[in-house]
Amino acid sequence: MAFNAQLGNPDRAECAYSFKVVKKLIGQLEVRSSLLSDKSHEIQEHHALLVSLHELDRYLEKLESATVIFNPRGLNPLALSRRDVEGLPEQLLEQLINVPEDDDLESFIVEIINDCGGTLVLDHLLIQLYQRTGEVHQRQSIVSKLYRMTKKEDDLQDR
Repeated sequence: MAFNAQLGNPDRAECAYSFKVVKKLIGQLEVRSSLLSDKSHEIQEHHALLVSLHELDRYLEKLESATVIFNPRGLNPLALSRRDVEGLPEQLLEQLINVPEDDDLESFIVEIINDCGGTLVLDHLLIQLYQRTGEVHQRQSIVSKLYRMTKKEDDLQDR
């Protein structure tokens, strides 16, 4: 079983704590259910909750032994940045299909998007561009640039 943990990667201590909480809840509900004598409606609710908690417990046990695939922050498996190809030998660069162009603005945009995990709002992109380049970029020109980058990517994929 593989689990993609791109967002919110819990550490082992957090997982172990969650397992303990679920098991404790199951124990408490089992005790309370046994104390309910003739309140059939409450017994049914407790039973339904117990079934759900047992399913959650089984799922958590599977997760505990799962292979976790982490997507390192800043790495986009679908695109190369200048950092990815920096210092590579010319023979290898000739073998690559998606070598980033020498367009500095495009390279900065790709790096910023990758550093943010692949998604961010335009305002953050404008702020990050300013922080990295010291230049104030016009919103509409960045929107146009993003559109052209998307169309160029679509054209590459159609080949």
